[in-house]
Amino acid sequence: MTDSREKKVTELADSSARSQIKEDLETNLLVEAGAGSGKTTALIERMVALVSEGRALVNEIAAVTFTRKAATELRERFQKRLERLTCGEGLDSDEIVRERLVLALDDIDQVFIGTIHSFCARLLREHPLEVGLDPTFEQIPADERGRFESDFWDQYLERLVREDDPILSEMSNVNLNPSHIRDLFREVVKHPDVVFPHDTIETISVAEMADLRDELEDIVETGWELIYEKEPKMGWDSLQKVIRQLHYTHEISGWDEPSTCWTRSPGFVHHLISRLSKIDGRTKSVLRTLEIESKSSLMKTN
Repeated sequence: MTDSREKKVTELADSSARSQIKEDLETNLLVEAGAGSGKTTALIERMVALVSEGRALVNEIAAVTFTRKAATELRERFQKRLERLTCGEGLDSDEIVRERLVLALDDIDQVFIGTIHSFCARLLREHPLEVGLDPTFEQIPADERGRFESDFWDQYLERLVREDDPILSEMSNVNLNPSHIRDLFREVVKHPDVVFPHDTIETISVAEMADLRDELEDIVETGWELIYEKEPKMGWDSLQKVIRQLHYTHEISGWDEPSTCWTRSPGFVHHLISRLSKIDGRTKSVLRTLEIESKSSLMKTN
């Protein structure tokens, strides 16, 4: 009776799922489990089962991890598991299975265990000509990506100036400086598979912009009166930061140009609309139009 009770305690609630991972080798499985639950161990057992049962050679296995550290750990544990089994630990006397495991251990360097980036790089190195790639290409280290992006952006701007590209005049006409869209460039580079659409809208006239500036001055002044003089313990929220920035630029420059108020702080219109309840309907409508034009101008210049 004691043995039965101990068996119930030691048997895991998900033991059937663990057995399926190890034994159901013909089915694609999605495993979701918390940290420390044994996902890596289950993966190793499945890889060993593929080899021992003759379903795959080690050079036909690919194990993809999120980090290089995880890949190194997985490779070490997979190799140690093979070593223990070839020495007879937990293995029956089947000579064929032993030969498969010994062969897998001998060819351990041929198994792919790494990140998705290294996996893709390996495929590209195996078939560079098919994709029109220089066979000697190198991966950009993650810590150097930002530097490469900045260098590319600077060289692009230099080329625009050197060739007197008309896009610079178009940007100047809407009071848009290239530095205003640098963050947008980073977002586009970060998400190459995303299509960033933009709508074509009518440009707001100078007179409308001047009227809007006057209304925004009132909004910023109201916001400035409502926020604390000293920074709260949790820090300024996003709207308070915008109000403080606009109040500062207004005190320094007076917003000499009609569009200075919004080009200095891209996206602040959205905060004003969503967070200031005292904006009347007409002002909201104009602000919405200005917000759309701001985004549209950014997309066009990209």
